[in-house]
Amino acid sequence: MVILFPLIMMMFMGAVQWGLYYHAEALVNAAAQDGARRAESQGSTTADGERAARDTLGQATQNGALANVTVAVTVVGPNVQAVVTGDVPMLVPLPLPRTVRGVSVGPRERFIQEGTR
Repeated sequence: MVILFPLIMMMFMGAVQWGLYYHAEALVNAAAQDGARRAESQGSTTADGERAARDTLGQATQNGALANVTVAVTVVGPNVQAVVTGDVPMLVPLPLPRTVRGVSVGPRERFIQEGTR
């Protein structure tokens, strides 16, 4: 029991850490998609996209699922790019990266006059 219990606990905590990592990765991907989608709309700004991404991450940053979150929404040519990064809390030392990153790129909506297409 003395030998097996610490091993079982490490395996259990490793599974929890793995779940935290993939949950955080899904959160930053969803936030990047929401931010890009909002900024793609005609009449929207990059600030609107950043606000949408931060709204998506609101609960996750409050309860400690993500720390040091950065959100950047930029216009790159005819496209909008949203990049969201954050740090995952580490429970046990596993060979997983600590920082997760989500990127979403989409075309910016624009009005084209009839006959000019």
